[in-house]
Amino acid sequence: MLNHSRNHTTKRFSIRFFFVAGFLLLLSSGCSTLEIKGSRGIYTNVKNIVEYCEKCLTQENCKDHSTCENNLSEEGLKYVMKLALAFDRLDTVQYLVETLNFDVNTPLTEDQGSALDFLSYCRDTNRKISRYLVSKGANVNSISTSVNNTPLLVAIRKHNNAYALFLLNNGADPSILNGRGFDACTVAYQFSNWNIMPYLPDCCDRVLEDTTSWFISREVHPPELIQTCQKNIAR
Repeated sequence: MLNHSRNHTTKRFSIRFFFVAGFLLLLSSGCSTLEIKGSRGIYTNVKNIVEYCEKCLTQENCKDHSTCENNLSEEGLKYVMKLALAFDRLDTVQYLVETLNFDVNTPLTEDQGSALDFLSYCRDTNRKISRYLVSKGANVNSISTSVNNTPLLVAIRKHNNAYALFLLNNGADPSILNGRGFDACTVAYQFSNWNIMPYLPDCCDRVLEDTTSWFISREVHPPELIQTCQKNIAR
């Protein structure tokens, strides 16, 4: 009886810890520096907690009723999705989408940023999750509300060029303007991301020849920009 009580207490603690402390770790660490021992166990933890909570919610005397309601709410599942994205856990993303019917276009942040938008910050290095999300209908041109950024604009601003190319190859529109009126080419110029310019339609020609744009036009261009664009023209 004592062991049963101890196990139940441990389980209740793990439920709260994973969904609360785990998310606080995500917020405080930042996508590029996240490290966690046993991160491979995220899928198992999530699955066990979901199964426990689904059973708990059918029982009137379950002491974790309120906690489980929060864990299985849309906000609770958003937290888990962000953890799965940050720790590169495709299995957990698949479980959320295929078992719990989580919509891949659900906004994950206060500014309505999508999963693809989140990954454009976090550098989805192997692209398995991104390819999966796109295959399930993720909108590559989703727009966040902060400055109307798309995942492509964020990736270009963060110099996450491999991800920007992935988005372009999957239908991302470089002509979409953000809240400041800048398209992908202008954002690339604004943040000195010369290497992505040859992959944006007419961007090199526009930047090197434009004499009217208040933002792009300048008498002397950075040599790195000229070199990158001239290499592309030579091809």
